[in-house]
Amino acid sequence: SAWRGAGFDDSSWSKGKLFIGYGENFIVTQLSDMRGGYTTVYLRKTFEVADASAVGSLVLEAIYDDGFNAWINGVHVARANLSSDELPYNGTASSAREDHNWNTYNLPSPAGYLVTGTNVLAIQLHNASISGSSDCFLDVRLKESSSAGSRTGA
Repeated sequence: SAWRGAGFDDSSWSKGKLFIGYGENFIVTQLSDMRGGYTTVYLRKTFEVADASAVGSLVLEAIYDDGFNAWINGVHVARANLSSDELPYNGTASSAREDHNWNTYNLPSPAGYLVTGTNVLAIQLHNASISGSSDCFLDVRLKESSSAGSRTGA
């Protein structure tokens, strides 16, 4: 679980841009070895917050196939199409799904996990099958709402 926290050193990890996955023509970072190779992808993105106390709520928007768990600074904040908040590296999504629309997840109050300065959004993407799925992909947007009005975050 250390990979989810802000202090984890991910400097040796491969870098890419979203959409990430395989099997679709809109994917920016192709994982050509995923089908038949592995079911899970680990992603991390840092983002800056000027004043964490001013953030009233956070919303995660995702386009995904097939499921994911999300953490901010090591605190679990969202789950989609998975049986548990804790899945092993070879875990799979609960079912296959095809949806190319943005799905919205209202996150728990950020007071318990968001900090002023650098924060980390960590996502564990899961496919429904190691070799029986024609695609797997993810794109996410994190938005904040403050007491001074809405503005877009990471």
